[in-house]
Amino acid sequence: MTLTFNPGTSLSTTTAYKISVGGFNDVQGNAVATFTSSFTTGSATYVDSTFTLSSTNPATGASGVSVTSPVTFTMTHLVDPASVNASTVEVCVNICSPSFYLSGTYTVSGATVTFTPLTQYPGGATIAMYVDGLMDEAGNVASSQNGGTFTTASTADTTAPTVTITPSNNSTNLGLNTQVVLTFSKSINPNTISSESVNLFNGDAALNPTISISQDNRTVVLSTGTALPASATITVAASAVITDFSGNALANTTSQFTTTSAPLTSAPSVVSSRPANGATNVPANTVITLFTSAPMNTGTITGALYVSQNGVLVSGTATTSSNGQTIEFTPGSAFTAGAPVQVFLSSSAQDIYGNNLANFAETFTVAGALTNTAAAAQTANPFPNATNVPLNTVIQLGFNQTLQTSTVICNGSSGSVTLLQGSTSTYLTPACTLTGGGQIINIAPTSNLAAGSSYTVTVNNNVTNTDGVAVQPVSYSFTAGTAADSTAPTVVSVAPPNSATNVGTNAGVSVNFNKAINPVSVTGSTIQVSGGGVTEVPSSISFSPNFTRTTIIPQAPLPASTQMAVAINGVTSEAGVAIASQTTHFTTAAGPIVVAPYVVNPSVASNQYVGINAAFAMQFNTAMDPGSVNPGGAQDVYVYDLTASTYVGTTINFSADLTTVFLKPTANLTASHQFQMCASAMMDISGNTQQNFCVTFYTGSGAVTTGPSVLQVNPPSGFSGVAINAPIAVLFSEPIDGASIGGIQLKQGGSVISTTATLFDGDQGVELLPLTPLSPNTTYTIVVAGVIDITGNTQTSFPSQSFTTGTGIDLTQPQVVSTTPANGASGVAASTTVQAVFSLAVDPASFDPANSFVLRDSSHNQVPATISFSGGYTTVTLTPNSSLTSGGATYTLFISYFAPLYDVSGNQIPPMIVFFTTQ
Repeated sequence: MTLTFNPGTSLSTTTAYKISVGGFNDVQGNAVATFTSSFTTGSATYVDSTFTLSSTNPATGASGVSVTSPVTFTMTHLVDPASVNASTVEVCVNICSPSFYLSGTYTVSGATVTFTPLTQYPGGATIAMYVDGLMDEAGNVASSQNGGTFTTASTADTTAPTVTITPSNNSTNLGLNTQVVLTFSKSINPNTISSESVNLFNGDAALNPTISISQDNRTVVLSTGTALPASATITVAASAVITDFSGNALANTTSQFTTTSAPLTSAPSVVSSRPANGATNVPANTVITLFTSAPMNTGTITGALYVSQNGVLVSGTATTSSNGQTIEFTPGSAFTAGAPVQVFLSSSAQDIYGNNLANFAETFTVAGALTNTAAAAQTANPFPNATNVPLNTVIQLGFNQTLQTSTVICNGSSGSVTLLQGSTSTYLTPACTLTGGGQIINIAPTSNLAAGSSYTVTVNNNVTNTDGVAVQPVSYSFTAGTAADSTAPTVVSVAPPNSATNVGTNAGVSVNFNKAINPVSVTGSTIQVSGGGVTEVPSSISFSPNFTRTTIIPQAPLPASTQMAVAINGVTSEAGVAIASQTTHFTTAAGPIVVAPYVVNPSVASNQYVGINAAFAMQFNTAMDPGSVNPGGAQDVYVYDLTASTYVGTTINFSADLTTVFLKPTANLTASHQFQMCASAMMDISGNTQQNFCVTFYTGSGAVTTGPSVLQVNPPSGFSGVAINAPIAVLFSEPIDGASIGGIQLKQGGSVISTTATLFDGDQGVELLPLTPLSPNTTYTIVVAGVIDITGNTQTSFPSQSFTTGTGIDLTQPQVVSTTPANGASGVAASTTVQAVFSLAVDPASFDPANSFVLRDSSHNQVPATISFSGGYTTVTLTPNSSLTSGGATYTLFISYFAPLYDVSGNQIPPMIVFFTTQ
């Protein structure tokens, strides 16, 4: 900051003056230290006087000057030191226009300014001296003062420039408006600075920021003008194209930093709560948990969260956790039995971005006191209306309160608990006992159930709780099967699955079994969820309609970034046979995951035609819970014949990473019909229900049995010196199933490189973009395996391809050097082939005779052709399948026109059109 004081009148000559500055604060409120200085005026005045350059040292025309010599500018008046900078006192290579300035330091002594170079001048170079905008102490300006030039000695400068990059390497959580600054060790040649020599990358994609250079050519600032990509790893790359004024090249240099997540601009909301809205029989000691769609500002929660029971506010403590997306309210004392509890979170609550929350309200009811609340049956085994019940089943009913033992009487028709055999219309006299702390009635027939008979279980209001309050009567029926069952059930799947990572702290645990299990046997102890020193208490336990799936929702959120254990021990079948004990593990994320999963790659595109032997797949953006597919027999993942209005029988399987669901029809589809492939109601491993998905397609007239083959790969096999920003691309002979592209991998040694995959060229091409640029001087391998076409045919075998990177990035745009025939050529032979020569090696996978490198006749019809490449991939030849039409027919070659073409480094070839006529 510069302070300027104008006395208003001329100072007196030969007079001593004192300057004192202090007694005020900077913009942050810090006191500015007092500064004093003294000076004495001379006998002359400079007001309105001409201020000029009188001499320089070295003098203009000097030669053989030392490459480290300072440059002194002597002015006609005393120099104002505050006006001295690289813009007003200039030392340049050749000429001080427009941008060949050198960096150095300045000192002022009276009427002289001395420039000391930061590093040596180029050897044998012409150095220019110039003054423009320098001020004397009276404010007079020296403009356009040419100090001439001198020539340096022939001492060569062989020191290469180095660079320091801000933000520093591996910085994290930086703002989206971060500017990147490169500070060089010496002045660099500004002509070597461009988006082709210095750039920012999100993964392998160049961001092409605006580039500005300081006056002394030492500092380069990269600014995107818009926000950087959120939650991304940004790479700063400066290449050896950059040189100093002596031609010394910078070593290829990269640095990386990560950005913060994108600030939200929409109102956050409560996406789920525990207890849920409308819940009843909630334990009096419950903790209220709210999961929000965005991280919340903790300081705004206390004044926005209100909890009341029976209309009276409840005191308690509110805390946030799990990255600020979980709010827990712990009441100061237990809730009152039977009380309605209301929870309000008002719009005064804000997320960390300052957005106000959408108002939230819910109500639940606390479990009633035993003295005035009837016990209710919560679970039953066999479950109501069950069929094919094993003959050796013991009937159980679980209640939500402890029962009075003396009131549980099984005595035929006169008992408080009865078991009626439908086949004989007789009441049985089973043995009745209480287990489970007095909350489970066991009804054990004296012999096996009668095969095929129905049974009715009744508990009347003669049964009471321990305070003498009659239970809510219950009566239900089931039907026996034909055999006893002594086989233990097995676990089909657990969600989250074993070894899963990044599971939301809002996740529940779901277990699928191979047959119906005894729901009474499922508790927080028999399926125990624990981790971080905490055993989770269930908020709810639910079952699928056929009781082959159970889901446990913990009362509190799971601990963040913690390995959790799911221990199954004591769950039984309907017949009471215990499952083998087992324990699985998963690791939680830093917070809840509340985004609904969605399909990213279906195996068929909208309105596509497939063979009648087609198989199908849908790839989701995250791991899914296989047990959530049709848990009760509902059609939520299916192929549907729209023409025949019927579902297609399919077998359903999942990929090893659980992101892809495969649907294989049990028989060929009907030819020439319209179909749909849909998914709905599936859940991811954090328990979020998917976004609904459907795609419509058609069958052709017959089966397709030939699988896809690889036509081209980029970078080509054996290539060396490949730019570290090169994309990986594979072109197939036909459209492929997008859900199978996980079989295309980039490896370095035995490690798989993280990439994002996209389809191009009508789903015939797959591009892999590494999340960060490749490592220099490293060999990589492209593996293509397990890819299938849209009919389900597996690719033909393809050997792995390897390439080796060079030292840096390549952002040079390729050009078309020549074409054969030339543009405008006439009399071209009908048997001709068409060639294009490029300035750089091209990406062969981007060349397609139907889209990107296509020959068309005068009616705009595509000429069927094949494409081949020279050994160095700089020459591309299009060979028509048959001779062209002779007699002056007009043809047009479209290069990078309908679909873009790229070089090996991923730089786009500019579009070009070539016309010629035949002889």
